[in-house]
Amino acid sequence: MAHLVAKEAQEINWQALLKQHHIPGKVVKSVDEGPDFKVLIVDHKGKWEAWWVDKQTLKLANQRPDDYPYGADPTYDEIWAHNQAIPTQIIKMWNLFYTGPYATMRKDMDVSYFKKALLSLKPLQGTDWQSVTFDGPSVWLIDENTTQAIEVQQAFGDNAALFKKINARAQTLRAKKAPLLFGSFFEALPKPCLDHFPSTNPKAPDLYLVLNFDNSDLHYTNLYQRTKEILEQFPTIVKRYRVHVFALKQDIKSCDTKDISDNPYAPGGYSIVYMNNPPCEALFQSYQQLKAQFHATSPKGTCVIPDGQLAEEPQGSKKVGDTGRNWEDFLFGIDSKHNDTPGYIDNNNPTPIIYNPKIGLIKARDFLKSLDAPMGDKPPKKAQGLSAYKVVKKASLSHAPFQIVLLQDKQSLEQSVWLYSPQAKLWFKPGRVRKLHKNDQALLSDFKEEASGYNYVKAYAKPLKTFFHKAHSIDLVPKNAKKNFYVITSASPAAADDLAYYNTPINLVSKIIKKVQQGNAVHIILVGSLSQLPTDDCGDTSCDGDEETWVAQTCFNAANKAKNMAEKLGVIKNCGYGGDYDFKDPGESAIAHNSTILTDDSIGMFEAQGWNHLNEFLPDPDQQ
Repeated sequence: MAHLVAKEAQEINWQALLKQHHIPGKVVKSVDEGPDFKVLIVDHKGKWEAWWVDKQTLKLANQRPDDYPYGADPTYDEIWAHNQAIPTQIIKMWNLFYTGPYATMRKDMDVSYFKKALLSLKPLQGTDWQSVTFDGPSVWLIDENTTQAIEVQQAFGDNAALFKKINARAQTLRAKKAPLLFGSFFEALPKPCLDHFPSTNPKAPDLYLVLNFDNSDLHYTNLYQRTKEILEQFPTIVKRYRVHVFALKQDIKSCDTKDISDNPYAPGGYSIVYMNNPPCEALFQSYQQLKAQFHATSPKGTCVIPDGQLAEEPQGSKKVGDTGRNWEDFLFGIDSKHNDTPGYIDNNNPTPIIYNPKIGLIKARDFLKSLDAPMGDKPPKKAQGLSAYKVVKKASLSHAPFQIVLLQDKQSLEQSVWLYSPQAKLWFKPGRVRKLHKNDQALLSDFKEEASGYNYVKAYAKPLKTFFHKAHSIDLVPKNAKKNFYVITSASPAAADDLAYYNTPINLVSKIIKKVQQGNAVHIILVGSLSQLPTDDCGDTSCDGDEETWVAQTCFNAANKAKNMAEKLGVIKNCGYGGDYDFKDPGESAIAHNSTILTDDSIGMFEAQGWNHLNEFLPDPDQQ
């Protein structure tokens, strides 16, 4: 055996080792498997197999040693893929596009559907990137080595034809599926529950409304207000649509609220008194007047709204709790999320449900705004391509041949993020990304955050302006500040960075420091725990209890004691989950106040849903 082994600095002749052991085949390559083993990939009559070599004794085995201390072996995946005649490109693409438990192709996976889904692979003119089309449909751009990918959602420019075609097909499929997402609910609804309002317009499309007149719960404040606005606009609505209404309150007594009090003399030890609810009764009566005014009809029979499991689970509904929910919970059951038995719709902000069978569900805010346009008016013709936008800012990606550009629509004034290939003369809006270089990912996230913050403040300027004015904040204001930015965060900037997902850091602290160094004022509003918010989207740690509130109180107290901006910045850098918690005023009352007004819909913050924009830099509404 000695003649097979050279000095330590030289490579072993693995082919000779095979011959010495009378093993047929040719060594394709050798792979180190830890400090003790080498795996030889051997081609025998076109099929690959693995042979393990102990580096110390040079003993060979055709299976992995029992004492091999490491986990799954990607070498076997490569051997399996070769023997299955799966092209290397397919393997690379699988490993690029799939995440989670399927992130690496394994021999027990059926990849035939993946190969069938891959429709085309074409070079992107002037670059070493390629467009790849899947039967989703979706279209992506991938680099030459199949190591990073960007989904194309919209495109224009000289080489945009393929992308437009695929995205048009995807839009058509979404439109076809839209009626299925909620329509089957109305099929399951007992027919006598629907009131039908005839329209004066013979060509009017159908419109379904689900109304709830209740205002007995804090979480229903915006629901009540939007329902009131819809009833006020009803004369306009029936001119434009054939309206079908399902009102949850079928009797005025159903508006009554229950008052439960201790009573040792009553059965069960408590008494229940039903009390009138004048706001609910007022909307109920307004609706009855509209039914009479516009000659609404409904099929004969009794509308029985079941107080149990749905007779039919609506197609496409999101089951976020058990199946024993009644219809009211299905439609508006958000406060029951805190009991882990929510409804079927993940509705963080209940509003009247508005459904157009041709396009699906419509947001109440958008629907009410659409009523302001005169009947018959067509939307103004939109300019095409780059002429429809104003360039706000741009930069270049470091590891992809694209520029990143923040564009502003000249008509709607909304901002969006696009990528531009000068070589291909292609503009495209990025969707999902896969394994984009971390620097480019951070830049893309910054641009998207800027657009999101701008559009959010533009849409909800009034409630945000009130919220910013009323909230207690940590103010970092340099001399002659250029602009004001507001950041809402649940515990502290340092805690937000601690909670960032792996490989996607928020870097909120460094962003705040950078903004201040650029001469901008940053106002940090700490709101404490999100556990009282009507949402279960706040992550695994954000809703767990009072720890976020303690951190926020401590951080506010420390910043309040700071004597200058340098000390405040020091607090922002270090105010995380470590150290002793200080629960005393002013932090305790300040954080409680901020949390209250974040959920107080009297100023509109409930509709604005500020909790969906935590850790973003929100521009001053007065400086938009």
